[in-house]
Amino acid sequence: MAASRFSMGGAWAGHFVDPNSIRVKEGPIYRVTAQLVEVRGGIDGTMIDLEPTYEVPYRRYIEGMPPADHQRCRLFAERFKDATVRLSLPERSRLTGQMDGDEVEFVKCYEGPQTVVWMSEEKEILTEQVSNHRVHYKGRLDGRGEVLDGTWSIRPPGILGMLGKSLAEGTFHLVRQSS
Repeated sequence: MAASRFSMGGAWAGHFVDPNSIRVKEGPIYRVTAQLVEVRGGIDGTMIDLEPTYEVPYRRYIEGMPPADHQRCRLFAERFKDATVRLSLPERSRLTGQMDGDEVEFVKCYEGPQTVVWMSEEKEILTEQVSNHRVHYKGRLDGRGEVLDGTWSIRPPGILGMLGKSLAEGTFHLVRQSS
């Protein structure tokens, strides 16, 4: 593991982009803030999602699910017109990760369940709770240690997730606010 020239410690602000979002006015950009501490290459901290609710088409939501869940969700959604899925995440999450030189990796673990609401024609049809929602982040610091850009992914549980298969992915951008 290469030593980093920079510390990740401090306050950060930025956003992640979810290309699957159907949000029109603001686009698929969701603002976040983070408070990080770095000790010997390890990263610990918290992140706040400033816009924790958004919608995705049901077809995109069910991609990558285990076959039994995929079939159940597909049959359910086909009974309704224009089915979408509204995802509401807890605002606060815990971050743990590591640095290797200018490379940064961390896992974001939401503090509480994700609420999944199946919608059709603007009406709620079914609400489910999903526990242990995690997002994997991987990025690189710029040459000054002030900007972190990279990708995020949501991996399925089990062997598929361990092999790096993603259920969803996008990009992120964080800018240091203070050390």
